[in-house]
Formats: sequence, structure tokens, C-alpha cells
Amino acid sequence: MSSALLLLLGVTLTLPGLLCQLLRHNSVFNVSALPVQWTAEQEQCGSGEGCQDTLISLRTAMVVISKGCTKGEDHEARVTLHRTGPPLRVSYTHVCREADLCNDLSTAQCTGGGPRGAG
Repeated sequence: MSSALLLLLGVTLTLPGLLCQLLRHNSVFNVSALPVQWTAEQEQCGSGEGCQDTLISLRTAMVVISKGCTKGEDHEARVTLHRTGPPLRVSYTHVCREADLCNDLSTAQCTGGGPRGAG
């Protein structure tokens, strides 16, 4: 059956959203182990959702990493150096929708210089 005929019959087709890299839980690493690398799983996002990478380096010697689907607006990768207010030291964030698995940060190297990890 064609999709036009299905629409006439009141049937809507739901197209899957992007495929994103996913860490099932926030991963916490000790800064003394930097740069760390990780392997992410994959997640099928809902319609309209994008992929996100977030990395937060804390003065308490920990790095928190989160990856997965988001409804947040797209933005280029940003590294922010926080000079005041403990415990935040460096944060990295990226939201994308340009292609499957576009949230390809795979190393915490961005806390020491380079903004993106090797996909």
C-alpha cells in the first residue's frame, strides 16, 4: 500500500528519529586518569529529538559524561572554562541532528585542549 493511500485511510507512519550514541548512566571518571576514552551504545531517538554530548569536569577531580537523545536545540560544540564558583571547572556540550551518531565525542581530551574527540 502506498503511503498516500495510508494517509487517506487515516493511518500515519511514524518515521524513526536519529540514531545517537548513548551512555546508559552518567559516567564518572577520576581526572588523574585523563584523557579517558569510553565506548557508547546506540539509542533510537524519538521524532524531533537530536543527539547530545555533555562533559563536565569538576574541581573535585571528577569528570561526568552524558550522551543520548535530547529535545534541546542544535548547537556547535562548546568548551567553557569556568573560572569562578567551585566545583565546576570545564564544561563541554554539543547537540546535533545532521546525521546518525553525530554525538561522536569519544574521549575527554576536550578538557585539555582539543574540542572534539576522535569519532
